[in-house]
Amino acid sequence: MLEAAERHTVKIADLSRPALEALEKRYAMKPSELKPQVFWRLTDNWIEMTVRFIVPDWGIRNIKSDMSREILERLDKAGIGVASGTYEVVGMPPIKAQMVPAGQG
Repeated sequence: MLEAAERHTVKIADLSRPALEALEKRYAMKPSELKPQVFWRLTDNWIEMTVRFIVPDWGIRNIKSDMSREILERLDKAGIGVASGTYEVVGMPPIKAQMVPAGQG
């Protein structure tokens, strides 16, 4: 994830000093914290990973798509599958419906 983010997103070194200062002021972050980072969170049944990165004002959807495709391809090559939860609702009680003539409801 980190390699994909570093490859597809804005490089901190490419930002102008005023742009860096605006980001620091707006998000209260140091320049070293602005580089792409992966964050992990343990949940009750999986590991949630998110990646934070800087992108230009336009083309964000394409960047995210390209990154997602690269990440999935690399996971597949490493033999790591992506799981998802599927749930089946069972034991629904019978539902009774009654038509009420117009004006009586």
